[in-house]
Formats: sequence, structure tokens, C-alpha cells
Amino acid sequence: MPNAHRFEGVYELEDLQPFQKHLRERFNDHKLMVFPRLNITDDEFGVIRDLLGFGTAEDMDSPYKVDYKGFFESGWPSVNGILNPWHMENLYMNHPPVYGIWHMEKFQCEPGSGSTIFVDMGKVCRKLPYHLRKFAEQTRTVGLPGWFPIDRELFNSSVKGTTFWFPTDVEGEEVPVTAHPLIQKHPITGEEILRTITQMPPGDTSTREIYLDPGYLVNEFTDWLHTELEDESNRLWQHWEEGDVAVVDIYSLAHAVTDGFFLNERLMNGRFYFGHGVFGVGEDPMQRRKVDG
Repeated sequence: MPNAHRFEGVYELEDLQPFQKHLRERFNDHKLMVFPRLNITDDEFGVIRDLLGFGTAEDMDSPYKVDYKGFFESGWPSVNGILNPWHMENLYMNHPPVYGIWHMEKFQCEPGSGSTIFVDMGKVCRKLPYHLRKFAEQTRTVGLPGWFPIDRELFNSSVKGTTFWFPTDVEGEEVPVTAHPLIQKHPITGEEILRTITQMPPGDTSTREIYLDPGYLVNEFTDWLHTELEDESNRLWQHWEEGDVAVVDIYSLAHAVTDGFFLNERLMNGRFYFGHGVFGVGEDPMQRRKVDG
């Protein structure tokens, strides 16, 4: 069970400044770094952003907090020890976030619970057998955003072209949903990434992702992908402590969260970064629009 790379003994952000070049190289190699119990402020997200070159103050970032309230209030089921199923962020977006900084503001869970598991989908892409790689090159996928109830019949009937508009959980609001190839190039490094998580485990009817014109290999592909996600040699584990800060290549890493905790025991404060100049301050990366009721 490999663990995420942890930089012990870092107590202040200024301790990191002399190691900027080393940190950038290490992050490009590992795609995930953890600074235990660093406890950053909201302003200090920007310090880490600048240190690792994720963008500038003129670029759009996307702040959010995750407390799993929606999961618990809806009775969302845990499956095989996983509360938040395997997923990749913002599969539906033309310009999805590339990097993330996560600060575990509150963590009162039992040891070993509420952990995050990561799998490098660049590594998985390189392991594709030849015939499944050809499948991935020829198949497009489309997914829906985040956490909100969806009309699955409407979703299924809407998936006809490359881009379509779909309602969010806010009345009179829609977002553009874009189909894309299963294999995409990382916008910064150029590495090929398998950008898909569908029916994990296979047969899951709650999936928010649909393959367009998948052909006869779809079941073999999803079975193979599920096996790769379950393979412990592919996984990196982050067992959280309160105050931990994780820096994540969110474009490349699929992830899931284990169960065993309860509402109000776990609160993560995060920021997504989209790259230099992709979105300016005040722009909406989801590109939502208002529609008449």
C-alpha cells in the first residue's frame, strides 16, 4: 500500500522557498505531494500556487469546500469501503482544472478512515493493451458535473453531439457539456492521460459518464480499467491528519475516498487552478448561462 510522498518537518511556507526548483521537479515526477500539518490560511494558497508555478494572481482559481453533507443527507451508499467513488474532476469541461491544492481543515475521523486513494491515469494509459488503446483512441466520452441530482433520461437523450447544454440543480441555469476523447494530452506536460472513469465498478447504473459509439470492446475496456484501479501497485494512499496540505495534479489523478467517518468529522478546503491565462479573475470556468423558465 504505497503512501503519498510526504515532506516532513515543514512548519512554515518560508521553509519551502529555498527548494522551489527541487519541489517543482519532484511534483512533476510524483504528481502528488503532501505537507503534513502545514495548516495554511486562505491567502497562503496563493503562496503555494506561485511557488509551484500553477498560475498567477491574475488567473482564475476555483475555491471550494468538501464536507460530504450531501452524501450523508441523501443516504449515499458506501460500496466496498468507498464512500466517494472513483472519479476524475470536471470531465465535462473544455478547459478542466489542471492542479489542486487541498487543505484538510478539520479531521476528527477514526485512524484509517476518510482516506483518499489516487491512481495516476498517465501510468494506466501507458499500460493499455494495443487493442484497448485503439478503442480508447476512437471512443469519445461525456460526463456530467459534480454533485447535483440529474435527470438520467434527459442526460441520455441529450448526448447526441460534441457539446450540449444541461441544467444544473439551480433553477434556470445550464452548463455546457463537452464530449472528448478518452485519451487526452496534459495541457502543461503533454503526457497522454486516460481521462475517463465510467461504471466503476462495471455495471454501476449511477454513472455520470457515457461513452459515445463505444463498439463491442466497451465491456472488456471497463473491466480492464476497474482491475487497474483495484491494483494496489497503482495506488497512492493519503491517510489524512488535521492540517495536512496536499498538492495534486488533478488532471492526471483519478481518486476515491474511503468510508468510516461521519458528518462534521471531515472538512477539506481546496483550490483548483486551470493554468496561466486560461481564465481571468471573475470568469466562470463552468461557463454557466441563465435560461428563461
